Amino acid sequence: MPFCSIPWTHVAIKNNGSLRMCSHSQSLGEGNTILHKDGKPLSVAELNHETLNCDTLKQVRLDFLTDRWPEQCKRCQKESEAGKNSRNLWETIRASQWFTKQDAIDLTWKDGTLGKPVIRDLDMRIGNFCNLRCAMCFPGESSLWYKEYEEIFGKQTFDVDGNIYSVNEPGNFDWFDNEECVNNLLDNCQYLNKIKFGGGEPIIIKRHRQFLQGLVDRGYAKNIELEYSINVTTIPAYLIDMWKKFRRIKLCCSIDAYGEANDAIRWPSKWKKVEDTLRFIDTLDNNVIAFTSTTLNILSLEHYSTLMLWLRDQRFKKINNPMWGPMDISHLVYNPKSLSIATLEPNQFERIFNSIYNKVKHIGHLEKKLSDYRSLYYKIRNTNDAWHPRSEFVRIFEKFQRHQNQDWSKLFPYAHSVMLDWKK
Repeated sequence: MPFCSIPWTHVAIKNNGSLRMCSHSQSLGEGNTILHKDGKPLSVAELNHETLNCDTLKQVRLDFLTDRWPEQCKRCQKESEAGKNSRNLWETIRASQWFTKQDAIDLTWKDGTLGKPVIRDLDMRIGNFCNLRCAMCFPGESSLWYKEYEEIFGKQTFDVDGNIYSVNEPGNFDWFDNEECVNNLLDNCQYLNKIKFGGGEPIIIKRHRQFLQGLVDRGYAKNIELEYSINVTTIPAYLIDMWKKFRRIKLCCSIDAYGEANDAIRWPSKWKKVEDTLRFIDTLDNNVIAFTSTTLNILSLEHYSTLMLWLRDQRFKKINNPMWGPMDISHLVYNPKSLSIATLEPNQFERIFNSIYNKVKHIGHLEKKLSDYRSLYYKIRNTNDAWHPRSEFVRIFEKFQRHQNQDWSKLFPYAHSVMLDWKK
């Protein structure tokens, strides 16, 4: 029966300051992700423990307690049905020492209200300031996209939950610069077990240091695990000592391919710098654990096995070591649809899949992971002609390689063949 601890314990903040249940809610691109109360969308300025009793989360809790998948949770439903270790499963396991399904039953009223709401986890996207312009990203998550979004995607505006933003107005994602908002957050952190930071690139966002110091000054730090999604291009020196004051640090290192292919997807990163940063992370204190995360899309899919084998051969002590923490936690890109593997036709998908599967079919956990992704592809694939995302893929493939002055037919030969198929 489906269950997840998140609707009882967790609140997520989007890059623009809106509140949502979690970063996976509605990732399949269907419906609104924002939390609502009395018909009104909620933002970070209103965050407190009573946020857990908003209308959205009350309904999600009722759905789970009556053994139904909530509308918000389609991504976990599809991934779970495909045999993948979906987020609802690993979050519930992580929380099991202090929160169980029986606790959920005991604490939840008939209308879904929590008698004693307490936020235990925060997932914070602290703006969109970033030093990379990744192919699968957009201006709402990377400020480096502002200059090139119109050139590559042909658009001056972008949509976040029905709100239209302009690339010419970069000030819509600076909620973390608001001191009142930050102080309100700190006022509601006394019971936290964990904070996950995203951006942008969170560790280079200016007020991040100030916020961590606030947690230290209030005496909360020693009880809190910090998790970061980072692009592995830098680790600011000040963080090394500050991290020692927290219970544990997890670094989710976003890497999509080996070498120049990674630089092409995560432009304008440099592989030498990424590799040096990985080796530095591997020397950090024992309270720091690290794992890699690959965003599987039409470009990165053909490189997945090569990257996994390279990571294995490095024999890192800390990174992807199951004794220290989770191993690689790759996930699919659902948006933009032009880069989603769901847009591939079955013969195209099988061509790419077979090329990577044959490289790792002798390695148990990687063989299973790929088999799960194959099953998931057939759960989510577009069954209609899907002409719009396919034609857009042709256009952006050519735009990216021209803009970045790279030969993508050599960097992404399978994706290039897909592009030629659709170009015809």
